[in-house]
Amino acid sequence: MQTIIISMDSRKMENPDLDIRYLLPDRIEEWSRGAVNDDGYDYVDGEGHILAVWLETEDAESWWPRVVELLKTERFCENDLSETALVLVSQEAAARIEQCRQVYVHDDLRGYIVALVQATRKNRTGVSPRGTLALLRASQGYALVQGRDFVVPEDIKTVAVPALCHRLIGELEEAQKRSLVDGLLNSVELPTEDWKR
Repeated sequence: MQTIIISMDSRKMENPDLDIRYLLPDRIEEWSRGAVNDDGYDYVDGEGHILAVWLETEDAESWWPRVVELLKTERFCENDLSETALVLVSQEAAARIEQCRQVYVHDDLRGYIVALVQATRKNRTGVSPRGTLALLRASQGYALVQGRDFVVPEDIKTVAVPALCHRLIGELEEAQKRSLVDGLLNSVELPTEDWKR
């Protein structure tokens, strides 16, 4: 398991309500459907000002930026944590993320990822440019888990649904989102190449 840490300085918060130590991890656990779980809290500065909440997850690479986004869109105990909190990953997870970023992605596959994301924008459900990066990182991570130091098209196709579905906007059911992304995978032309360096 990997660790995401949210560090909050009560001196910078609008409402330093102690309930945040419970409400914040509970909300993240609910929002992530159990993929990111509460792993405790502690005061880490010796003076009781800086509260750290530990979160446990299998995949810090994909969940860390999503947690950051959640803090930008929701308020917790009347606090805008996007302005006052630090979101970190454990050293072990950070090392794995850096290793993931070293996985080679051929230019044609980078173009394919961009084309997939741009195709979502042909209607009003479009994925933002951040979705492009999320799909790229998820593909690199999947390739790494498969024991390769380069991405192949199947890596992208495997992770596209989980990487893009939650980023689609509009009033769509989960099944509709999956169907939309599956349709794009079948319609956007897939390049053919030797994908190694």
